[in-house]
Amino acid sequence: PRFRSFDWFAMHSWSRGIVPSGDGKDQESTSEEVNLLYGLYLWGRVRNDRKLQQLGATMLAVCSVALQEFFLMENSNPHYPAAFVKNHVTGISFQNKLDYRTWFGTRKEFIHGIQMLPLTP
Repeated sequence: PRFRSFDWFAMHSWSRGIVPSGDGKDQESTSEEVNLLYGLYLWGRVRNDRKLQQLGATMLAVCSVALQEFFLMENSNPHYPAAFVKNHVTGISFQNKLDYRTWFGTRKEFIHGIQMLPLTP
């Protein structure tokens, strides 16, 4: 597909592309997505491909809004219950539920770390 697993309605990509699971499509590593989209922008810049550079910049800007609003939560986040917001990250965000965990474990450093790595300048 042209935009890989990016969902323009949800304003971010889904981890496994467009194939849903029982709880809907999911997103776990927001930092991987940011790294990919920043790389797309840089690749357009290196190649002198203005359209590709603009596409990367647009997808990165749109995605950044969704990530800040729905995945990396401040205390005042209006979208989730206060008991969940205190975690500050979603863990795995499905279309139908949130899990404060990762696919590889439930340790807090896993859940927060996957939202940070890889680091993007």
